[in-house]
Amino acid sequence: MPEADPQITDLTMDNPEEGETVRGSVDIANSGFDAAEGLTLRVKDESGNVLLEEKDITLGSGENSGYGFEYTLPETKDGSAQWNITAELLQGENAVSEKTLSGTITAQAVLDTFSVTQSTSRDQAEIRVTAVNSFMINSPARTVKIVSGADQNTLVELEIPELAPGERTEVTKTIDISDDMFVKGEDAYGNKTETLALQAVTGDTTLESQIIRTTPADIWERFKSIESASIEDISIKSGEVAILDDLVDIQSDQFKYDEYTTFKNYGMTVQWYTDDPETAEVTSDNLLLGLKEGTTVLHGIVMPATYQTEFSDGADSYDRVPGLTLTSDMFREIEAKVTIAKGKTEPEGDPGSQKPGTGTGSGTGSDDSPLPDQDIIQTGDTTQIAVWVILLILSSGCVAAEEIIRRKKR
Repeated sequence: MPEADPQITDLTMDNPEEGETVRGSVDIANSGFDAAEGLTLRVKDESGNVLLEEKDITLGSGENSGYGFEYTLPETKDGSAQWNITAELLQGENAVSEKTLSGTITAQAVLDTFSVTQSTSRDQAEIRVTAVNSFMINSPARTVKIVSGADQNTLVELEIPELAPGERTEVTKTIDISDDMFVKGEDAYGNKTETLALQAVTGDTTLESQIIRTTPADIWERFKSIESASIEDISIKSGEVAILDDLVDIQSDQFKYDEYTTFKNYGMTVQWYTDDPETAEVTSDNLLLGLKEGTTVLHGIVMPATYQTEFSDGADSYDRVPGLTLTSDMFREIEAKVTIAKGKTEPEGDPGSQKPGTGTGSGTGSDDSPLPDQDIIQTGDTTQIAVWVILLILSSGCVAAEEIIRRKKR
């Protein structure tokens, strides 16, 4: 056994975290017979910074001693950090023992959740991605690809920003979608379905989400019975309105029309719009309102009306919006040419605001009465109302005449 044998026996340190200070320790011991004198203990980091320096240490035979130091991992911008801690024990100018700790820390934001939903438009979907940095250093920005599960085509790319340790972020994006991106199928209950499967892909992580459209069997059977749907061209004057619901002609062996029944009674509705809303507009009451002299095209989308979904466990049902939830074969387009002749007076301002519940757009209001001070094109129900009014007036006249005759006889 040597006369003196000073050695570094242990070097430890907590896992470093970017920007945070961690503590480490180093132990030395003398296993020789004689004392070790004039020792220097020095600890440096990867940049050569001195973290600890103890001079003129003396260790007797069999003695040991421990020392502590602090280390701060420097900030990094590339998502990777290499650290190195070196402890040296010198006797005079000669190094008698050395130990090293080192490591590499890499960080990347990890996808946590991914969802695709539709809430406002059939032609658009909302993408939502959350990512988290669970590492101990900043994670660099990275790209997330949103791809179609059917053909793996990239629809859009999202950018995850640089994240601090433990930081979480959410990135949202609205994308355009079309019916041909959906895959047709059938669920376990025989209902027609269309599914759009999307994936969020970054690195070796892939998350999936779906939009599933479903047409209940009873709605499908009723709508598919429609042999044809149409509307004739419309000619009105500015300031006049036409009741569009009365002008739609739907041929179906399941639909029976008379003066009291329209396609609304069979759970159908139409969404209307015009190419030129400054010439003619559709109010929220489904009235076509002539605004100024000119021509335009009226478009209608015949579809099932809002329906309810019931749960098998007996929970309350809720309304489903057909434009967002039904399969693409539940919509039939119709159109008509609209000619607006110049009326006696051109309406001023926003005609749709002259009557509560009316306005531009393609709503499905239930009030079918004409707007104030405007003519209405008589169709179906309105003609019958006029006939009843005339009969009522004639009946009142007869009663009055009979009363006059009675008085004369007296």
